[in-house]
Amino acid sequence: MALAAYRGRGRGRNNADRGRRGRGPRSSQPRTDKSSARTTVCQICMKTGHSAIKCWYRADFSYNEDSQKTALFGSSEMPNHADWYLDSGASTHLTADPNHLSTTDPYTGSAQVVLGNGQKIPIQHTGKGILPTPSGKLILQNIHHVPNLSFNLLSVHQLTHDNNCIVSFSSNGYQIKDMKSNRLLLHGPCHNGLYSIRSTKPPDLALLSIQTVPNLWHSRLGHPAAATLNRLSVSNSHIHNKSHSHLCTTCQLAKSKQLSFPTSVTTTTRLFELVHSDVWGNSHTTSIQGYHYFVTFIDDYSRFCWVFPLTQKSEVFHVFCKFS
Repeated sequence: MALAAYRGRGRGRNNADRGRRGRGPRSSQPRTDKSSARTTVCQICMKTGHSAIKCWYRADFSYNEDSQKTALFGSSEMPNHADWYLDSGASTHLTADPNHLSTTDPYTGSAQVVLGNGQKIPIQHTGKGILPTPSGKLILQNIHHVPNLSFNLLSVHQLTHDNNCIVSFSSNGYQIKDMKSNRLLLHGPCHNGLYSIRSTKPPDLALLSIQTVPNLWHSRLGHPAAATLNRLSVSNSHIHNKSHSHLCTTCQLAKSKQLSFPTSVTTTTRLFELVHSDVWGNSHTTSIQGYHYFVTFIDDYSRFCWVFPLTQKSEVFHVFCKFS
């Protein structure tokens, strides 16, 4: 029995049963709703009347729609704003957390982010960022700050273009490798069909870096004395001077003074006719053998130099007797 829809030529008006003339039961297949096809929005070219699978730009990889930013990611998972998710359908990096941007500028364009369900979300800021990995840092050149976004999306195209890398997917997870050296930069599992990248929150990284830098304000203010920093810290709570014992090498080199020695008129004609000696120490760093000083002997005629390490300064006379 054929169940295809059939349109008969009835002789009466508004009587569909006359046209069938007993040719079998009426078809149960519903008619196609043309109005739903007119309202369908394509996710590739953003035009109505067809879906993405029937789009004529589907195989044209050079096609780019500048007026809209696309994000084809879709999931019912609860979002974690510290994590990134790889999205092969996103044209730019998208984040809801402004802390992921190291440099920000207000977005003045008219483009909006179009999600996979057709929803449009406005863009507030644009900028750059860095994604730390165990093998280095991945540069995120084009990040759009979208406050109403549920997930932080990494554009696979933008990521591979800016870092010269390759992203491969499998049912078990993903791998990001350097294109030249084939070195593994990052890898992760696939959880419920999502390829996530665990990321540490930027505020935690900033607090850690501040604690590990000694004498930060001493360097920022042009290497002032400790007493000057103490006076400034009284009226400015942001200035801290806790590293009093830190030795600043820059201050030692810049503020050191050299005594004026008279020009020597002595001329030597044989070895050991004149020997110059000097003692250096106390060193702030103890050597492996426990030495803190050293004494030098320089022959004026040959300019040959001898260096003897010392644990104490009182050993100079004993070393000199052995040298002579």
